[in-house]
Amino acid sequence: MPPLPAPTPTTGLQIAWLIPTSGEAITFGRLMRQGSLMAVDEWNERGGVMQQHVMGRVYDTPCDYEAARQVTQQVVQDGFRFIIGPLCSEAAIAAAVVAQEAHVLLLSPTATHQLVTVDGHGETRPTVFRVALAPTWQGQAMAHWARQTLKLKRVAVWNNPQDDDAVTLSAAFAQQFTAEGGQVIETINYNSTEADFKAKLTQSAQAEAIYLPAEALVVNRVANQLNELGLSMPLLGSDNWQTGELDVAQIKHGYMTMQIEPSQVNQPWAARYQADYAVAPETLAILGYETTDILLKAIDQANSLEVSAVAEALSTGTFMTLDEPITFDPHHDPLRPVPIMKIEGRAAEFVAVVKPF
Repeated sequence: MPPLPAPTPTTGLQIAWLIPTSGEAITFGRLMRQGSLMAVDEWNERGGVMQQHVMGRVYDTPCDYEAARQVTQQVVQDGFRFIIGPLCSEAAIAAAVVAQEAHVLLLSPTATHQLVTVDGHGETRPTVFRVALAPTWQGQAMAHWARQTLKLKRVAVWNNPQDDDAVTLSAAFAQQFTAEGGQVIETINYNSTEADFKAKLTQSAQAEAIYLPAEALVVNRVANQLNELGLSMPLLGSDNWQTGELDVAQIKHGYMTMQIEPSQVNQPWAARYQADYAVAPETLAILGYETTDILLKAIDQANSLEVSAVAEALSTGTFMTLDEPITFDPHHDPLRPVPIMKIEGRAAEFVAVVKPF
């Protein structure tokens, strides 16, 4: 894989990427880096941004709060004003704190925790944005889909109090589903270590569907026991399901929200990516590309390298991604279409997108 252009102290537009280049997350970091590099190459082929060549430095950033904090402090000391990353929410929260204090601009391609863009007092971090779908919007989108397309009236919502993303997803789904005239007949707490969900499934038996934004291994157990009980209501889920560990054969009828559906993105771009890397682009590569491209578009629109001016451009602008336009809400979370996948008959297929409403 070709390296990102090496920065020099006085020339070019310099960006720091906080990406794992070692350890367990190295594969994920490589995908994000490959997508980012494509965006850098495209802009440089067009003459750069503000007539400046785009340059970058990659900092090895593990999925660890303290390590990410130290790396981000080093990035600031090295003089970078624009940061892309980190990959994981825990690391991104640490980087966001440093970025806010140092008044540098940070865009995370993949981190979803609400504390990345909003601090502990509920205030939006002025110079921190994310490109991945936030849990709140995913939950709202699935609730809207369930009411308006599936015409569901009564659902059970399952919640894992130990999982911050799941708590946010469940709360957002329940609030939106109720706001659109639906009824949440049961709210059931569970934990990911439980082996037997049959009592909880029996308790949810009067629902038309179960919203279960759980990790894939939990979904597998729930789906298997749902089948054993002879219950046929669909399971509704989130991008937490989006992993090779999901056993689609167990899910007789289900729907899930996705971060991105690769088959729906700009196909000429996908072909260029495949020509460069000999594989079709995956979600992390797409998010890496889009985040880098959005940052460079915002700098170009602001016509400035001042952090405040670029943050204002991001806050107020509309940016074309590989599939649809994207804007940022007051919390600096993206408002973008949410893909919906249907799982049935041992297969998963794209069925629609839910656009901001």
